[in-house]
Amino acid sequence: MDKHQEFNYVFLDAFDETITDLLGSEVLTILSATLLKDHDISRDELPYRLDTVLTVLTNALGVRNAKTILRAVMRKLYAKFRVEFAFDEHTDYPMSVYLDALKARLGQFISSLNPQPLLQTLTKLR
Repeated sequence: MDKHQEFNYVFLDAFDETITDLLGSEVLTILSATLLKDHDISRDELPYRLDTVLTVLTNALGVRNAKTILRAVMRKLYAKFRVEFAFDEHTDYPMSVYLDALKARLGQFISSLNPQPLLQTLTKLR
């Protein structure tokens, strides 16, 4: 598994946990099916298609709720990498900006970052 696949795996875990914690596992199943069927977004593509995920959530739950859910996903993702999530409420940055910022921050330390123990733990939990 390369670094991008590892990052995406951790993202998907944060996404699944957050949606399940906030809305339930049934909603996660329906959301995943809707994204695949109506928007041709597979699970592997979620980190690259956050704008469409936000649109689907907005249509179902409203703008504020959708943004709150994606912020919670980012907060959980940042926590998994032990990086502080600093959300700026006064700007309307898309969540992809926060995702790219985390990737860039991790990229600075990529040679010393070893996500294998985290990935092994996540695999055991599934």
